[in-house]
Amino acid sequence: MNEEDLKAIKIKKENMKIYSIHKSLTTDSLFFYSIYILLLTQVKNIGMQYIVFSNVLYQLAYIVAQIPATIIIEKLKFKKGMMIGDILLAISIILIMLSNYNIILYIANIVMAIGLSVKEFAEDTVLAASIPEVEEKGKLFSKAYGKGLGNYFYLSAISALISGFLYNVNPYIPMILCTLIYIVATRITQLFNLVPV
Repeated sequence: MNEEDLKAIKIKKENMKIYSIHKSLTTDSLFFYSIYILLLTQVKNIGMQYIVFSNVLYQLAYIVAQIPATIIIEKLKFKKGMMIGDILLAISIILIMLSNYNIILYIANIVMAIGLSVKEFAEDTVLAASIPEVEEKGKLFSKAYGKGLGNYFYLSAISALISGFLYNVNPYIPMILCTLIYIVATRITQLFNLVPV
């Protein structure tokens, strides 16, 4: 192996570590789902029928956004794609906090679906590109993916417990923490080094 190959392997290993951290923070919205319905019904006085409809819009937008997400990642590459996804997710949480009207809630859910589509596709691309070309590539992929996902479940359980308490202090604190996590994740994405895909 020459020096360039060793450097590429080192970059890929660093990217796998960064991927696990990013995946731990952004697999799903931490601090969000345990208080989402309470915030919208108790604080925002939005009816359940509008919340259900916004979730339907989310699912439809997520499905429709798959093809544009692929195109975006191909044009911008994974690093910028992950950043755009994280930023869109942060914007969607902010829109939900500001949603006093149903239409803003609908827009927030569509933005969230697009952000999640772009982020997920970019994450999978960066992980695949970060694994060295070896026989155990599938095993390494599963290990890195599982590590990030496993850490997410720990964080999710802790954040669910904390968000209930914080909701009683101020209903917006868990949403602000969720937004901050996406902002931190955007910064973490900047640590990725470009590797050939």
